[in-house]
Amino acid sequence: MPQIRAPCYVVPLALAAAVVLAACGGGADYSLLRDVPPAPSPPPAPSPPPANCSPVARAAAAEAPPSVTAVVGGLMSDPSGPRWLIFVAQSDGTAIAFHGEDVAAVSNLSGYIFAGAAWWSASDPTNWYNGTDWPLGDAVCLEIAYDPAIPSLAGSIRRRSGAGGSISGGPIPGSSYTFGQPADAAAAAGRWVLNTGATITVSDTGEFTGSHEGCSYKAALSPAADGRNWFRLTMQLAVPCELLLGYPPSDVLQGFAVAYTVGGARRLLMFAEADNGVDSTVFNAIGVRPLP
Repeated sequence: MPQIRAPCYVVPLALAAAVVLAACGGGADYSLLRDVPPAPSPPPAPSPPPANCSPVARAAAAEAPPSVTAVVGGLMSDPSGPRWLIFVAQSDGTAIAFHGEDVAAVSNLSGYIFAGAAWWSASDPTNWYNGTDWPLGDAVCLEIAYDPAIPSLAGSIRRRSGAGGSISGGPIPGSSYTFGQPADAAAAAGRWVLNTGATITVSDTGEFTGSHEGCSYKAALSPAADGRNWFRLTMQLAVPCELLLGYPPSDVLQGFAVAYTVGGARRLLMFAEADNGVDSTVFNAIGVRPLP
């Protein structure tokens, strides 16, 4: 009788490495496996340029949420003119530099620069940055030396867009605020008109409610436990909330507040966020109320 042989199947090259070939006309044939070219090696990562931007703040402790380690103020001067600046450093090595154009009043918040470790991008292979100016989204390099005890503040800002400027000061403009003294709960209590147009009333124990971008919240301020002049801020957003659609970081925002006096009115600078490393929800406002 004639010998019946197993049929021979042609295996596409792309599948050859993942398929065990059956015997075809005798012993196993591994020629297809030998003909598969090796996977190409990934291109080497581009080498970073020499660092020309330093981390903005000194990291002191790994804690969540971080503590405030310095509050200093001054002026930021660039081609658009002078702006007031309040620089807040945190224990995790990040810092927020709030700024506005009303230098005499220090109550109209134009934006804030969130800064931390220095970084660079292959799309801009000649420069390093350490922060982003919100809400513009412009990458910046803040080079700042600060001392909250004196207080002193000096440095410069370089923007990816090409504009730059100088930073100088120490005290919050027009204010006798002192970082080293304990925060007073009475300084945060009362009815505040926010730069967003909303109003809040902070109780003697620090609780208040409000609405942020259509989301209602409950919040609390508590004097810092380290005896310095700042408040911890915790905000609980009500659910459902449009800010928490998609992939929300959290419905609880953590941050800080600083109360200071300019002229005949008190100011309450507040910042809180929830960040999961992918997206973030941020609350940022300045409240104003007359002195009693």
